[in-house]
Amino acid sequence: MRYASKLCLNTTMDIVAIHGAWSTSNSFNYLRSQVGGNWKTLDYDHLGENINGIVDRFRNEITAPCVLAGHSLGGIVALALHDHPQVQGIVTIASPLGGLRLNLVQKIMSLSRMISEIATDSACMRDLHNNQYAKPVLHLVSTQGFNPFMYEPNDGVIPMSSQTRWTCGETINIATNHYEIVQHEQTVASIINFCQKFT
Repeated sequence: MRYASKLCLNTTMDIVAIHGAWSTSNSFNYLRSQVGGNWKTLDYDHLGENINGIVDRFRNEITAPCVLAGHSLGGIVALALHDHPQVQGIVTIASPLGGLRLNLVQKIMSLSRMISEIATDSACMRDLHNNQYAKPVLHLVSTQGFNPFMYEPNDGVIPMSSQTRWTCGETINIATNHYEIVQHEQTVASIINFCQKFT
């Protein structure tokens, strides 16, 4: 299947991008250049902040109608902002929607306290799964990759089961790994098609 390399996104609505942990807003440079439209980014410190603090801060930074696009952990943050009155829709990209199965050592020894906040049994993930999602949500799932420390299919970073165990919207599988999904032409086309609902 061939995807559009660049369509002009015909909307005045902002696309607000939220990067993943151990990443930066630069991870959206390709999507920004190919999708078009008015992009804004929200940054956070994955080592020094927690998810609730990030969500509270971002609530004040979203001031115009927008579609949120969150990669990896950014997708969890985006879903936590679902009820914001300016958020019209959400795109999650390779996000651990079902949470991560972490053992006690992983929870304690992680350099980022946010990792334990997205454990399958965490309050954050329970709240996320118990919420009602009335606005459109699109989940882009990365289906290829390899990590020798994961004994199940994964995208190199997140197990496939975590990306698909729980969803609250349409799901599109994209044959790429966790990082390259934000540079994939099918991701470009999927975001354009999703955003055109709001024109």
